Amino acid sequence: MESAQYALYNIDLYTKTLGLGCRNLVGDQMFLNRSKSLRKLLKIGKDKKIFATIALGYPEVKFKNKVIGRQMLIQWN
Repeated sequence: MESAQYALYNIDLYTKTLGLGCRNLVGDQMFLNRSKSLRKLLKIGKDKKIFATIALGYPEVKFKNKVIGRQMLIQWN
């Protein structure tokens, strides 16, 4: 069986290379798996489960005038 997290991470990286934004939707699987109307719409059988969800497609925001602060001196003891 393949890892849903691994597939989701690959989708995340791929969308960033295309200049798109994406967001992993954590916890929605429980509600989506219980929704009979959504499962029917997506043609998902009773023996199948949704393991991961992701929202993508909105443009990634880039700010031209972001504030550049000073670096703090950090010392590990």
